[in-house]
This record gives sequence, structure tokens and C-alpha cells, in this order.
Amino acid sequence: MEYEASYSTGDFSGTQVSEARILYLAGEISRRIGNEKAAIKYFSFVFERQKNAREASIIQMARDRFQELKLIPETPHPLLQH
Repeated sequence: MEYEASYSTGDFSGTQVSEARILYLAGEISRRIGNEKAAIKYFSFVFERQKNAREASIIQMARDRFQELKLIPETPHPLLQH
């Protein structure tokens, strides 16, 4: 995923895109494609770095999505069910 790569390499530095925004977008894309664990990881990174973030709306959106994901019950993979 490009946002993950951008965050990992830091190539967003010096642009108008903040670290919090990159992390939120990586989380949101992960959520939309069904990768809840990765989404939770990225949203958690937003919280961890919130003291450095100036974008309260991004932090709040990450919190909202994090809570939504926590409410989704984990279902076992269909092939693992007996």
C-alpha cells in the first residue's frame, strides 16, 4: 500500500501531508479492504503521535474508526469452522 510505504520511508516529509493524516489514510484503506488488524494498528499510531499532530479532526476520525472496529466481533475463517 502506498500510504504504508510513504510512512515507512518518510517520503511525505516536507509536504503538506502530516504524519497523522498518512497514518489515518493507511488505517482507513486497511479497514475498507477488510484488514481490521492493520487498521487498528494504524489508528493506534495516530493516537500515540497525537501530541505532535495539529489536526484534531484526524485524531477524532481515527478514534471513531478504532471504536467501530473494536465493536465488530471476530469471526473465525470459514475453513476453520467445524
